Amino acid sequence: MPWYAGSGVTIASLLLLVMPRRRRLGGLLMVALAIAIVGGISGCSSNQTGPPPVNPDIGTYAVTVIGTYTSTGGQVTTHSSVITYTIN
Repeated sequence: MPWYAGSGVTIASLLLLVMPRRRRLGGLLMVALAIAIVGGISGCSSNQTGPPPVNPDIGTYAVTVIGTYTSTGGQVTTHSSVITYTIN
């Protein structure tokens, strides 16, 4: 079922609640029950079929960052730093 199908039913049901009518309280309760059932069904779905996949990138990595600046006079300044990060 596309994502907009459940939304359209919910919006239509809410519009039925606010429209003027000459119905009894039983009709209002039936509409409220229908909204609750549609909302409950659409909120209980899941696409997950098994355990999450294992991340092949697990490990510790070191990255060297190098910054170079050349001033107007031609002087070159270079700084470097090693950053280590771990993926669990």
